[in-house]
Amino acid sequence: MLLAACSAGPGLPTTANNTHQRPAVDEYADYAGERAYRTLSVPLPADTLPIALAAGEDNDVWAVAEFSNSLFHVTTSPPGVEEFEVPRRGQSPFIDAQGWRSGVAQSERVIRDSHGRLWFPQTGHWLNFSLPDDVQNYSRIVSYSPATGRFCAYPVPDNNSAVLGIAWDEARNRLWFAQSGNNALVSFNPDELRACDSYNNYDWHINDEGQLARPLPIAYCEHPGQGACMRKYELEGDNGLINQFLVQQPGDPDPGAIWYTEFLGGAIGRLHPATGEQDRFPLYRVGEIMGSRFFLRVHQIHAHPDNGDLVFSVNGTGQVVRFGLQHALQDPSHCRTLDAAGNNPCMTVMQVPVFDTAQAQLTTHSMAFDSFANLWITTWAGKCPMDLAPPGLAVIDADWTRMAFVDQLELPTPAQDGSTVTCDADGKPARAFKGIAIDQHNNVWFSNYFQGVVHKLVFARGGEEDPFPALCQEYC
Repeated sequence: MLLAACSAGPGLPTTANNTHQRPAVDEYADYAGERAYRTLSVPLPADTLPIALAAGEDNDVWAVAEFSNSLFHVTTSPPGVEEFEVPRRGQSPFIDAQGWRSGVAQSERVIRDSHGRLWFPQTGHWLNFSLPDDVQNYSRIVSYSPATGRFCAYPVPDNNSAVLGIAWDEARNRLWFAQSGNNALVSFNPDELRACDSYNNYDWHINDEGQLARPLPIAYCEHPGQGACMRKYELEGDNGLINQFLVQQPGDPDPGAIWYTEFLGGAIGRLHPATGEQDRFPLYRVGEIMGSRFFLRVHQIHAHPDNGDLVFSVNGTGQVVRFGLQHALQDPSHCRTLDAAGNNPCMTVMQVPVFDTAQAQLTTHSMAFDSFANLWITTWAGKCPMDLAPPGLAVIDADWTRMAFVDQLELPTPAQDGSTVTCDADGKPARAFKGIAIDQHNNVWFSNYFQGVVHKLVFARGGEEDPFPALCQEYC
């Protein structure tokens, strides 16, 4: 392992850059074989749990992991991993699942903006509802510029914000994030908050009274015209746990609006920042047999490339839902009310064939569209042993009529030779696919969570030909 220094620029702390050069594994080098793709696999450093990916500029991907304080850059030509540690001083602002102060954070998303910067949230345990209100559990929003090697870690100004979702707003030049802990959406203009040295070097310290010993270097806006601050929009209700979201841009069906998922609320919601207008659209009626609110776990949300319909995942049931956005904008009352069968008339549900009510730990996670408007969905297993088939990748065609479930991927793990067994020697699932990203060449990257591996599917004709027909011949 080569240990080098990564210059952070004037006024910024130098950040450790660990380069891990390891060989990638080529499972299907011959396109003339049984399948029209090959797989490449790159292992991350030991004990890394990759949860989210963002495609880079060329034949690369960026990854964040749960319970980590690093950003990872993964390449296959040549194969290797660079690890960049996020600056932090003093005590940690994060609280883990047991209520202890932690030096590592949870992250659920990483994105790349139009300037090439990477953005991701860092938060303490966001489902720890038993924490007293006076326990300090803060979050940070982190940006990293590959061009300059600079981090900027923005402290979120209030306690128990539990940031999950994050999105870039090109039209307004603002970064948005979702606070699941206090049910709010927040935005800021990075050009107005440039004191990265102050943010990165903020000395996190909790005094004997359980409060921050020093004022945070960033505050919320107090009036509409104020700059150099974070603007907070509180949402109606208090028990949905705001998760992921998207920002509609000029040319989209609902320009300026933000559409978000409720992790526990079983619904999607809408906020228009300019007017303050809010709305909420339930998924379907959930019977008592389903148990607690945690069952649904509504997660990622994207806009369909063809007509702008909203597509979101329901990880608790292994489903993907398409919401008729144009119809909802024309007749919102029709989409707010469930029909006699308990379903939303504006939503079409696709069931991924991985879910089992007796083993709900085997389900969906993340999604991404390829250049042909096919939707790729990762599936994962949370524990062993399992009597079900191993997780794979689901692919829904652009017309939303067919689904291929690619469940025979022969992917190696660091301790295995490509076996398709469901659990490894340590009792961890050998396949638990979480993060996914699709690059400009139509290569599909996805992370194997417990095994700490990033996989890549390379198709025979790259982005020149829709891969779905060939996949459907084998997997539909």
